[in-house]
Amino acid sequence: MLENGWEDVTPECIRKNTNSRILYYDPKTGTKVRFDLKAEEVPGYNGKDHYHIYNPDFTLVNMIITLTLT
Repeated sequence: MLENGWEDVTPECIRKNTNSRILYYDPKTGTKVRFDLKAEEVPGYNGKDHYHIYNPDFTLVNMIITLTLT
């Protein structure tokens, strides 16, 4: 991702406490992505590397509406 113009914006406090999470930011689009390395002892994602895309339009109201409609 870094070679494609993304920036590593992982906060120093997270960087000190874990090497399994990296936060990337794309200055062209404003997109943020958190990459998590696999952790077999943690349930979910079946011990596989995975990522989370942050929603820039997230609000608590949007979340409540989404949860209500699903």
